[in-house]
Amino acid sequence: MINGDTLRKTGALEISLGGATDPRRWRIEAALIGRERPWNRHRHYDWRSQAFDSTLPQPLRQIVSGSGG
Repeated sequence: MINGDTLRKTGALEISLGGATDPRRWRIEAALIGRERPWNRHRHYDWRSQAFDSTLPQPLRQIVSGSGG
């Protein structure tokens, strides 16, 4: 779920499990989510499709703070 493409879009990730085994209680803070800055725009470019795509996979969107999940 967390791979190079994901990290390119989110930047650094702080993962806190808080001692919980239930993934719904886990918390992930992303360095770049919700912070649209011109110097980070290149992170959303997919050279394969030649388009910009800032979406995260659905399971990750649910637990990353600030992503609207």
